[in-house]
Amino acid sequence: MLLLDRSRCHIDCNGAYLRMMGYARERMLGRPVYTFVAGGPIATDAEWKAALARGDFSGEADLVKADGSTVAVSGWIRHPHHDIFLFDRASGDLKQRFADLPNVVSHLAYSSDGRRLAASLGGANGIRVFDAGNGYRLLPSDTRYKDSSFWATFDRAGRLVTTSFDGFVRLYAADKYAAPIAKFESKGHKPLGATFSPDATHIAVSYFDVNDVVVLSGSNLTQLFNADTARIPNIGLFVGFVAVGWSQDGRFLFAGGKWSVNNVQQVRRWSDGGRRAFVDIPTASQTIMQIIALNAGSMLFAAADSFGLINPEAKAIQLQGIGGLGLASGGSGSATVAAGKTASYTLSIGGAGMSGTASLSCTGAPMGATCSVPVSQQFSSTVPTTFSVSVTTTSRTLGALYPPISPPVAWLWAIAALGMVVRPGMRAPKWSVRRYLRLAPLTLLLFLTSCGGGSSSGGPQPNPNGTPAGTYTLTVKASSGSAEETTSLTLTVQ
Repeated sequence: MLLLDRSRCHIDCNGAYLRMMGYARERMLGRPVYTFVAGGPIATDAEWKAALARGDFSGEADLVKADGSTVAVSGWIRHPHHDIFLFDRASGDLKQRFADLPNVVSHLAYSSDGRRLAASLGGANGIRVFDAGNGYRLLPSDTRYKDSSFWATFDRAGRLVTTSFDGFVRLYAADKYAAPIAKFESKGHKPLGATFSPDATHIAVSYFDVNDVVVLSGSNLTQLFNADTARIPNIGLFVGFVAVGWSQDGRFLFAGGKWSVNNVQQVRRWSDGGRRAFVDIPTASQTIMQIIALNAGSMLFAAADSFGLINPEAKAIQLQGIGGLGLASGGSGSATVAAGKTASYTLSIGGAGMSGTASLSCTGAPMGATCSVPVSQQFSSTVPTTFSVSVTTTSRTLGALYPPISPPVAWLWAIAALGMVVRPGMRAPKWSVRRYLRLAPLTLLLFLTSCGGGSSSGGPQPNPNGTPAGTYTLTVKASSGSAEETTSLTLTVQ
């Protein structure tokens, strides 16, 4: 059951209607019912008013459900034709092929109600928005871009935000995609990713050519603040965040892309919607392509070669591959040791639906330290298997330079020599005294030798090959066939 006002907008609806349609209540209320009708309204405004005046209305219509039954796919297919393919999610059958667009499709996005499909195009071709409820009819769309567009995303009301390498972020009103209602220019930079906050009051933007994340107003695209990207290098091959995402409650902002540490891609999570402290989360072995909010505080991330979850505790969980590589129950991912000591960690692998044998490796150990893991480890699909990781460090000092092997022996030599020179209770002839005095230099030499020559203290000496003090990130990798997973450990050497 549903209740409409005179403009055919939803005022209220019951649970059965929501379950049938597959939408949340807040997505239905205030929206015209004909926006959920396949092919558009079956009655004009005049016909609707006439029906209200008569007091009756009858008719049949097909409704568009939010069941996720259609998957839209495109990309680098063939030149000069660039099409969009629609597949049935359950069967995998091709349902429709359309568009014949002028350039490659770099991004596709459905609106939250499934009524609109937006396509970002390469080259100076702008965007195309299609009416998914009416046979994917092309709607008036903005083609006045000066470079490639790489991102488009809708908010719950149907507004659209896009990015382009021409330096602009563009915001469009719902169902009015021919011209933007606001623009934000990033002079000298190339906006790449964009996403609305859950309440659509903020838009986070990432860049292809710099590791920056800018938060804009969701109403007019004025710049509000920059998220803290300290300690992320802006040089080399690892520049550029690709994806940005908000947690479902808007408390956390996430960003990831080409930035890596020890060959592990990182995702940074900021608290207070991007304004405050951050934590860096090791996630995958290749570029992070997208980050999407899920229920209960988790985030889904897609990398170029895998995908997984980031749980509310800011830990990454791989959903493709070996599965389950991480700390054993109750284990710690950090250890602090003095140089010359050994740090130990306990990890587990398996228990995530795949079984076999994994090859293990460990990288990132500092100078003078060795990280040891088993060469291989069998793992089960149902029960995690534990194994140990140890890191042996080297002391930064050496022992005594000339350690005494038997100290009393040297002193006995000296005492015996003195006994040769002066023997108590004996009277020696004058010529014997002069003879013994000739032995004085030998006696002094023996005495100095027994004391290490009188110049070496025998204390600790610096070891140039010792492990330097500092905090280090270790990466443990498990490989089984084409599947790979990594996890990170922290070592602090004092």
